[in-house]
Amino acid sequence: MIVFINGASSSGKTSLARELQSRWPSPLIYLSLDDVISQLPFKFTGFGANASEGFELVQRRKSCETVSEVRIGRHGQNVNALAAAHAASVAALGYDLVIDYVLLQPSMLEPFAAALSQRPLLFVGLICAESELTARQASREDRAPGLAQAQMSLVHFCRHLYDLELDSTHSSAQHLADRVLARLAERPTACGFSRTDAEA
Repeated sequence: MIVFINGASSSGKTSLARELQSRWPSPLIYLSLDDVISQLPFKFTGFGANASEGFELVQRRKSCETVSEVRIGRHGQNVNALAAAHAASVAALGYDLVIDYVLLQPSMLEPFAAALSQRPLLFVGLICAESELTARQASREDRAPGLAQAQMSLVHFCRHLYDLELDSTHSSAQHLADRVLARLAERPTACGFSRTDAEA
C-alpha cells in the first residue's frame, strides 16, 4: 500500500506521515519532497547560482508582505521523476510507503501516476486554513516567508483525484491518522490516481 499525501508547506504532512509510520504494523518507508530536493547540489536549489535549473526559491513583495514560491527547472523535473521510479522500486520489493509531497504543478504528478498507477494507493489531499498555515510557518525557521500561502492556490489542482481529503486546521496528526487508517480498513484496495487522469 502507498499513502501519497499532498498539501502545502506547513499543512501537517510530515506529522501525519510520521504518525502513520508509528502505527503501521510493518515497515512504512518514508519519502518526501525535501528528500528529493536534497539530492541536488546546493547551487541547484534555493538561491543558488544554478537554482533556475533545479528548485529555485523566488521571492517578491505583495501588499507589504514577502511571498515565496518554488520554480522547477529541468534537473528538478528529472530528480522528481527519479523519486517516482524509486517509489515504484520500493513498492516492488514489497514495502509499503508514505509519500509526503507538495505537487506544485501537473508535471510533478505525472511521473508518480505513471510509475504507481498499478499499485494500491490512497491519494490524500491535506488542506489547512490560510490563517493557521501563516501561524505555523511563522513558528518555523526553516521555511521561507509566504511560501505556504503561495502554495495553497497551486497544490490542489488534482483535487478531483483525491481518495480522501482531510483538513488539518484544527485536527491533530493522531486524528488525521485515524481517518486514514479507517479509510484503508473500509476500502483496503484504494484506487489512487491513474496516468490518464493525471494527464487530463
